[in-house]
Amino acid sequence: MLNCHVRYFWFRWRVGYRTITRLNQVHPALEYQLSNTEKAARTLLDETKIIETLKLITPSDLVQDVQYSNFRKPKPIKHYPPPPPKSLEEYSINKYTRDLAESNYQYSFQAENYIDQTLQDLISTGVLNLQTYNCVLEHYVRKVNYHRASMIKKRMDEDNVEPDIQTYNLLLQLYLKYDKTKTESVMSLFEKMRKENMEPNLSSLYFVYSNLKQMDHLLLEDMMVMKVPLGNINTVIVKNMAKSGVPPKLMLRFLEDHKIHRGIPVNNAMIEAYLQLEPESVFDYIDQISQNDGFKGNTKTAKLFVSYYCTKGEPYFGLSYGKYLAEKFRLTNAEEIYVTMLSHHLNVVLSPERWIALARYYYYKAKKLVPAKLKSQIIAKSLTLDSNTNFSEEFTKDELQAFRRIDTISNWKGKPITKISDNTPEYQKLVEEYFMKSY
Repeated sequence: MLNCHVRYFWFRWRVGYRTITRLNQVHPALEYQLSNTEKAARTLLDETKIIETLKLITPSDLVQDVQYSNFRKPKPIKHYPPPPPKSLEEYSINKYTRDLAESNYQYSFQAENYIDQTLQDLISTGVLNLQTYNCVLEHYVRKVNYHRASMIKKRMDEDNVEPDIQTYNLLLQLYLKYDKTKTESVMSLFEKMRKENMEPNLSSLYFVYSNLKQMDHLLLEDMMVMKVPLGNINTVIVKNMAKSGVPPKLMLRFLEDHKIHRGIPVNNAMIEAYLQLEPESVFDYIDQISQNDGFKGNTKTAKLFVSYYCTKGEPYFGLSYGKYLAEKFRLTNAEEIYVTMLSHHLNVVLSPERWIALARYYYYKAKKLVPAKLKSQIIAKSLTLDSNTNFSEEFTKDELQAFRRIDTISNWKGKPITKISDNTPEYQKLVEEYFMKSY
C-alpha cells in the first residue's frame, strides 16, 4: 500500500513539474488532456514508465519507414487461398507463405482455418526467412492472437532467424493491444532491443502512441519536441483526444497548427469526434470542410452516423442516416451500411418475430458482404429464437414487399429528422412495428 502512495505522489509531482516548466510550450489541446489524466482509470500498464524508457533508447536521428502506415491499411480480401506452388523449395515456400498471410479471408471460415493450419505446416519446414516470418507475425498480430504470435517468435529463435526492428515493432503492437500484458513484458522488449543494438524508428513511436490508453499526450508532447512527423497518426491523435473529452474545436486547432488536418481519413475522425462530443455541430463541420476542402464523404462517413445512432439505441435513425448519406455522397458500396446495422442488431432485444424480420432485411440488403463470423452469429441467434429460420432459403414475396416498405418509409426527404414526433405518421408506425420491444 505504501508503494502505491509513493507512486501516486511521484506521478502527481512529475505531471505538475512538466506543467509548470513547459506550460508556455504545451498546446491547449494537450493541456486539456493533461488536466483530465487523473480522472482516467488505471490499467495494468505503467504507461509513463514505458514512455520514459522508449525515450532513452530513441535516437535523435529517426529513420523514416512505412511499416506503420502499411500495417494500418486493410489487407486485400480474397474468397479463396492461392494454390500451392508446383515445386516446393526455399524460394517458393517463402513466397507462398507470404501470399497466404498477406490477404484477408473474412468471408469464409473454411479459408481462415486452412490458412492457419497451412501456415503452421509451412513454418515447420524451417526454411522461412526474416521477411516471411515478419509477414506471418503481422498476420497474427493484426488478429491480436497472442498465443500464435508468441509461437512464431519462439520458432524464429529456434531457427536462428535474427529479428529486426519490424519484428519488435509488431511485438510492441501486440503487447500494448493485448489486455493482459504487464509493464515488465514491454520493458523486456526494450531490453532485448538494447542488447541487440536495435534503435527504434518512427514506426516504433507510432505503434506505441496508437496503443496507449491514458498517457498518450505525454508521448505526443515528446514527439513534438523531437519534431516527429505527425501526419501518419493524425486520425489516432483525434481518437485519443476525443477519448479524453477534448473539445472538437481544440482538436481541429491542433491539427491545423501542425498542418495535418486535410484528407478524408482525418475528416472522418473529426466527424466521429463531433458525434461523440458535440453531435449538434457535426453538420456545421461537414459543411465547412465541404466548402473549404471539397470534402465528399465515403462509406466510412455514413457508417459513423449509423454506429452512433445504433449505439444510442435508435437504430431506425441509424438506418435512415445511412440511406440519407448514401444518397448525399452517391455511395456505390452502400451494402456495408447494412453490415454495420446487422452487426449492431446482434445485441438488440426485440420479440423473436421482429428480430428475425430485421435480421433478414439487413442480411438481404448487405448482399454478399456479410463476414463469415457475423453470419454464423446471426444464424445461431436466429435459431435460438425460431428453430425454423433458414438464411439459406430464398426470401418470400411477403418479405420482399416488407423490405421495400422499410426502404421507402425510412428514406428521409430533404434534411435529417431525428425526432420521432417530427417524422411522418408512416415513419412513426414503421418504428413501432419493427424497432420497438413487443412480447
